[in-house]
Amino acid sequence: MPADVAEAVEDTVEDLVHGVPEDWEDMDELASSDPRVFTFPMRPFHAIDIQPTHALKPSLREGGVMDIARFKKDFDQLDRNLASATKSFITYAALKHGGFRLIHQGSGKDKHVFRGPSNADRVFNIAMCSSSAPSQHADVDAVIATGLDGSVYWTAVNRSRGDGFDDEDLGREGFIFPPAPSTDDNTSGAQLKTRAKPSARHTEYFAIGRGKSIYIVWPYVIRTRDYTDQKTRIVDTAKYFRHFQLVISTGKAAKDFAFSEDDTVIVSLDKSGKMKFWDIRELVDSLNSIPTPPKGQFELRTPKMTFVTTAPNEKSWPTSIMFIDKERPYLKGGAIRYLIVGFKQNHTLQLWDLGLKKAVQELNFPHDNEIDPICSLAYHPRTGVLALGHPTRNSIFLIHVSCPKYNLGHMSQAKYIQRLASQDSTLPGPESTAIMSGVREVSFASKGQLRSIGMQDKPITENEEDEPMFELYVMHSKGVTCLTITKSDIGWTKENKPIKPVNGEEEGFIVVHDLQPGPITAPSEPSINGDSLAPTPAQKRSGKSSRASQTATPEPTVRASSALRHTEKHVSDAASTNGGDKTDKKNHDNVVKPSVTSAVDPSLVTPSSFTRSNLNTETPTATSKPLISEDTKAEAMSEPAVDVEARAAETAGASKTLSDVPIVDITRGMVHDFSTTVNEQLEALHRRLDDDKRVQDAAGSAKQDAILRLVSSTLTENVEKSLNRIISTNIEKVLLPTVTDATTKALEQKLPNLLGEHLRSNLPKDIKSALPGAVSTAMQGPNILRSLSENVTEKLTQHVERQLQTSLSQTIIPAFNHVATQEAQNIGGKLETRVGDQLRKVEAQRAHDNQKLDQITSLVHGLSETIRAMANAQGTFQSEILKLQNQVAQQLPQQQKPIGSERATGAASRAATEPEPESRPQSQLQSQKPNPEDEEVENITSLMQEGRYEEGTIQWLQSKRQGALFARLFYRVNPPYLARLSSPLIALSCAAAVSMDLSSLITERLNWLETVLSIIENYHEQTGGRMDDDTREVCPNIMEVITERLQKLYARLTNEEADEETIRRIPFLARRANSIKEGSGVGVGLGA
Repeated sequence: MPADVAEAVEDTVEDLVHGVPEDWEDMDELASSDPRVFTFPMRPFHAIDIQPTHALKPSLREGGVMDIARFKKDFDQLDRNLASATKSFITYAALKHGGFRLIHQGSGKDKHVFRGPSNADRVFNIAMCSSSAPSQHADVDAVIATGLDGSVYWTAVNRSRGDGFDDEDLGREGFIFPPAPSTDDNTSGAQLKTRAKPSARHTEYFAIGRGKSIYIVWPYVIRTRDYTDQKTRIVDTAKYFRHFQLVISTGKAAKDFAFSEDDTVIVSLDKSGKMKFWDIRELVDSLNSIPTPPKGQFELRTPKMTFVTTAPNEKSWPTSIMFIDKERPYLKGGAIRYLIVGFKQNHTLQLWDLGLKKAVQELNFPHDNEIDPICSLAYHPRTGVLALGHPTRNSIFLIHVSCPKYNLGHMSQAKYIQRLASQDSTLPGPESTAIMSGVREVSFASKGQLRSIGMQDKPITENEEDEPMFELYVMHSKGVTCLTITKSDIGWTKENKPIKPVNGEEEGFIVVHDLQPGPITAPSEPSINGDSLAPTPAQKRSGKSSRASQTATPEPTVRASSALRHTEKHVSDAASTNGGDKTDKKNHDNVVKPSVTSAVDPSLVTPSSFTRSNLNTETPTATSKPLISEDTKAEAMSEPAVDVEARAAETAGASKTLSDVPIVDITRGMVHDFSTTVNEQLEALHRRLDDDKRVQDAAGSAKQDAILRLVSSTLTENVEKSLNRIISTNIEKVLLPTVTDATTKALEQKLPNLLGEHLRSNLPKDIKSALPGAVSTAMQGPNILRSLSENVTEKLTQHVERQLQTSLSQTIIPAFNHVATQEAQNIGGKLETRVGDQLRKVEAQRAHDNQKLDQITSLVHGLSETIRAMANAQGTFQSEILKLQNQVAQQLPQQQKPIGSERATGAASRAATEPEPESRPQSQLQSQKPNPEDEEVENITSLMQEGRYEEGTIQWLQSKRQGALFARLFYRVNPPYLARLSSPLIALSCAAAVSMDLSSLITERLNWLETVLSIIENYHEQTGGRMDDDTREVCPNIMEVITERLQKLYARLTNEEADEETIRRIPFLARRANSIKEGSGVGVGLGA
C-alpha cells in the first residue's frame, strides 16, 4: 500500500476510534444548545484570569465548516500565521517544496507559487493585503510570506483576471527578498529574526522588521530589472538600499509592529516592552493620492510617543501588537484609539487606551510554559469580536470588545499621536473607555489540532437564516478549514444581545483582581546608535512587580509640582510663625484629594451604559471626583495636577491666623521661592544639555580616536609582518647561502697558503716536510670543514642580523615609507589628471552630442514645416487648376472633335444602339475632377518606392485622412522600417495614428503597435534611460492613450468572442505600454 494512502487510512481510523467520545449523544445536544457567553465585570482597571477548566466545550457548527485542503501539519514552535484570505483568494503555507499555495475563491483553481526543491525554505508566516485606497493597483491582491531563513516572498495577483490567474507565472511577477547576513553590528552574531507586515490600505508598500530596524519596502520598484534578477527573482538588497533606504531605528530589537489603519503611523513593540509610535508620512509620501517612494536614505530615530508596558526586570515576553476600534475609523481611514498588546506568546492580552495613556484591562489565558505554541489573533471591527486561536487548549476564543462612542473628529493617526504627545488641550478628552465584556470558547477537537487562524472580514457566503459575520481560515494538524462565523456562533441574537449570558466570575470560569499600575518612564529621546536612554534606578525600583504602565509626567508639570511644594511650605511656615496651631496643620494635611485606586460597578451592565458616569472613583468621603475633569480636559486616568492658587487658598482657609500675615510678605516670599525654583530648574536643564553635549563630544572623540588607533595598529602590524617575512626569506634563501659559499671558497683558497708559510717559518724541517701533507689531508676532511663552517656562520649570522636590523630601522624603512608616500602622491596626481581629462572629454562629447541632437531636432522641425508648406502650396495649385478647367468648360460649347473615323463611327453606332441614361451627372459631362485622396496615395506611394520613407510617413501623419490612407496603403507596408527613421517621435506619432481607429484591420494595427513599442524599448536601453526632452515629454501621454484604447478594444473583442490569439496579444501590449510609461515617468527601468 502506498505511504500516502496508508497515512490517510490511519488518520481515518484514528478519527473513528478517538474522535467520538462515549457520551457523543450528550455532546451533540450540548454543542447545539449551549449558546453561553461568559461575561466579564463591566469596569476597567482589572485583570481577568481564565481558569484551566476541563468542562465540556461547545463544538463547531456543522453547517459552518468547509475543508479547503487536507494534509498532515506537525507542530513547530516558530509557526505564526499560516493561512490568510481576501474576498478573491485564499493562501496558505506549503509544507513541501517551500513557497505557498494560492486558491481562487470563485473557481477553486490553485497555483503553487515560489515552488522549490524538496528541502526548500519553509514559510512560517503569511499575510495578504487588498488596496482600499484609490491607486493604479487598486484591483490587486498582494501576498507576503516569510521563510524560516529570513527570506521574504512577495507577489501580486490581479482580481480582474478572475479564473485566468492560473495562466500567469506569479513567481515571475514577484520577488524574493533575501535574508539579512547572519552577523550584524547591532547583534551578538545570531540570525536576525524577520517580520514582514502588509500595510493596512496600500499594496504599493509593506514593511520588513529585522533586529533593531524596520524597513519600508516598495515592491513595484523592487521587482524591476534594476534591482531583481530576472531569472532567480532574488533582489539585490545592497543596490536597492543605496537608492531607497527608508528605515526606522527602534533602539531595541522589535518583537512585532503594526501599521495604523490610515498607514501614517507604525507602532513597534521591542523586547524590553517599550511601545513606540513612529510617524512614517515622510517615508511613504502619504500626501499624494498615489504613493511614491522618496528616493534617498531616510532614517527615523525619535518616536512621537513611547509607553512602557512592563517593568524592566519582569519576564513578560512581548509578542504582538495591533490597533482596534469601532468600525467608523476603519471605513474612513481615521485615527484609532485602542491597542491590543500580547505577552507570553499571546497568552496575556492587554487592552490599551491611547486617550488615557495606560492599559485599562488585562486578560490572561491558561499558560503552562515557554514552549507553548503562540496564539494567533484577528479582529473584526464591525462586530468588535477579537478571535484568538489557542493551540494548547485546541479552542477558538471569541472575545467581545465593547468600545464607547467614537468622539474623535476626522484626523490621521499621526496627527492624533502628535496631539497626544504635545498634550493638546483642544483634543477631546476621553469620557469613557473600552473593555472586553465577554468571551465564548469553541472547541476545535472535531477537526484536528489547531495551529493558527486568519480572518476574512467580508464573507462571500450567504445564509438567509443566520447572517455570516466573518470567516476564519484555520490551519490545523490535518489541513486547512474555513469556518463561517455567524451571530449564533458568537452567542448573539439578531438584535446583537447575548443569547445566554453567564457571569463568568460566579461560574468560576474567571478570576478577577486589580490591575497593577505600571512603571513611570522617561519621555522618548533619541540616543547614540539609536538606543533609548536607560531608566533611572528610581524608575527601576518603582516598577519591579508590575506590567501595565503609563507615560511619564512631562517635565514642565514636574517643575510646576516642585514649585507648588515650595509655595505650600512657605504658606505653612508663615501660618506657624503667625500663631497657627497643630490642629489646623493636621486638618490641612487631611484634605480629601482625588483618587483613582478603585472603581465602582455601573448600575447597568451593558456596553452602552459604560460611560463617563461609571468611571468615578471611590473615596473615603461622601463625594467622589470624576475621572476626567470637564474644565481642564486633562489626560484621563492620570493624577490631576493641583492648582497653586487653590492649594494656597485651602492652606489659607485652614489657618486661623493667616490673616495676620502681611499679604505683601507672602507674595514676595512666593515670588522669591518660585523664581529660585525656576532658576534652579533652568540651571539644571543647562547642566544636562552641557553634560549631554560633552558626552556626545567625548563619545565622538573616543570613536574617532579608536578608529585612528585601529588603523595605525593595523598598518604597523601589516608592515612589520611584511618586512619580517621579506627579510627572513632573503636571509634564508639569498644571504646565508652566499656567505657560506664565499667563506668556504676563501678558506679553501687562502688558508693552506697562509698556514703553510707560517709553519715553514716556525717548524723544524722534518715537521715542515710532513706537516703540509697531514694538514692538507686533515683540512680537506668533511668534519673539519663542517665544524669551521658552522662556527663561522653562527658568528657571522649574528653580526649580519644586527647590522640588518640597524639598517632596516634607520635607513630602509624610512626610505621605503618616503618612497611609498611619494609614489602614492604621484599616482594620485596622475590618476586625478587622467580622470579629469576623461571627464572633460566626456563632457565635451556630451555637449557635442547634445548640439547634434539639437541640430537634428531643429532640422526635423524645419523639414516638417517645409513639407507642410509644400503640401499647402500643392493643394492651392490643384484648386486653381480645377477652377481654370471649370471656367474653360463653361465658355466652350460642347462639340465632337474628330479623333478618327473608326472611333467616330463606333461612338455613333453605340449612341444609336444604346439607350440614353435617364440622368447623367453634370461632372461626367464636364471634365472629371481629381480626387485629393487618390493624389495623396499616389504621392506617398511614389515617395515610399523611391526610398524616401521619412517624407512619406510625415506626409501621412500630416494628412487629415490618416485612417483612410492606412486602410488603402500603409497596412500593406512592413512596419520595421520605422526603426531607420531619424527620431523616435515619428514612431510614437505612427502608434497614435494607427490606434486611433481599431475597428478594422486589427491584426495589422497590432503589428504596427508592437513594432513601435519594441523601437521605444530599444531606444531606452541604448540611451541608458536618458531620453531626449521631446521624447520624454511626449512618450508618457501617447503610452497612456494607447493603453486606454487597447483596454477598450479588449473589452469589445471579449464580448464579441473574437479570435483568441488576438485577444491574448492585447493585454501583453498594454502591459508593455504601461511599463514604458512608468519607465519614462519615474526613472526606473522598463519591463518587469
